[in-house]
Amino acid sequence: MELRKFQKVLNNMNETAPTATGRIDTQAFSERLVQVLRDRFELDTPVAEPILYLLEHPGKGLRPELAYAVADACGGGRENGIFSIAMAGELLHLASLIHDDLVDGAQYRRGLIAVHHEFDPRTAVLAGDYMLGAAYALLSDDASEATLRKLGPAVHALAEAELLEIRARGQLDDVELSRRIALGKTGSLFGWIATGAAVECGEWAGENAWHSWGLDLGVLFQLADDMGDHLHIDEGKDVGLDAVTETPTLLTALLRQDPNGGALRMEVAKLLESIRRPPASGPRLQTFFEVVTTRAEERFSSLLEKLPL
Repeated sequence: MELRKFQKVLNNMNETAPTATGRIDTQAFSERLVQVLRDRFELDTPVAEPILYLLEHPGKGLRPELAYAVADACGGGRENGIFSIAMAGELLHLASLIHDDLVDGAQYRRGLIAVHHEFDPRTAVLAGDYMLGAAYALLSDDASEATLRKLGPAVHALAEAELLEIRARGQLDDVELSRRIALGKTGSLFGWIATGAAVECGEWAGENAWHSWGLDLGVLFQLADDMGDHLHIDEGKDVGLDAVTETPTLLTALLRQDPNGGALRMEVAKLLESIRRPPASGPRLQTFFEVVTTRAEERFSSLLEKLPL
C-alpha cells in the first residue's frame, strides 16, 4: 500500500477511546490494530490466519496503554506517532510471546492453544518474524527517526535476554544474572515505549529518565508475572512452567538467597518506590501504574503468606 494512502487511513481513524477507568479499551485497540495491518500490508487469508490468531484475542493491553499514559503525562503528542508506538509495542510483545512459547514448549496463551501447536513450529517462528517486521514498518511510517533509532537496541536486549535465559537454565541462585534477564526480557520494551512516547511529545531532556523508569516498571511486571507462575494463578497460559524447565527468574533467585522473603521484600520496595516517582505525572499514568503496582503487591502478599516465618 502506498504510504500516502496508509497515512489517510490513520488520519481517518479516531483515537481509541479510554474506558471509564481512564485506560484504553483493549478490544477496540486490538480491532483498530488489525484493521491497520490489513490496510497497510493487504494480508491475504493464508498469511493473515497465524498473524491475527492472538491479535484477535487481546491481552491486558498494558504496553499500548503505557504509550498513551506517558504521552498524557508529557503534555500530549501527535496521535499518529503515539499510536504507532502503541502498535509496535504490542506487535513486538506478541512476537516475543510466540517465540518464547515455542522455546519453552508452552501449551496455552491467552486461553488459546499456543501458536506453535495450533499451527506448527515453523509457522510460529515466521509469524513472530512477520510481526517484528510489521512493527518496524509501522514506526517508519509515522514515528520520529529518534524513536525508530532507539528500537534496535531494545529488540537486541530482548533477544539477548531470551537467549541468555535459555543458556542459563538450571542456574537458579544468581540474582544479578536473573535481574539482567528481567531487564532485557521485559524491561527493554517497557523502557523503549516510555522513552518513545516522551520523545514523540518533545521531551528530549527527560528521555533517559523515562527509559530508566520503564526498565524498573518492566522488572516489577516480570517479577509479578513470575509470582503468578509460582502461585499457579490462571491467566490463560501455562503455570508452573518455570520450575519444570528450571528457568532462572529473579523471584527464584531472591527466594533462594533468603527463603524468608527478606531479599524479595527489599527488591519489591525498591521497584515500587521508583515506579511511583515517574519523570512526569498525569491522571492516566497514575491509573496505569496503580494497576501494575496493585497486581504486584497483591501477588507479593499472597506469596508471603506461603513462605516460612
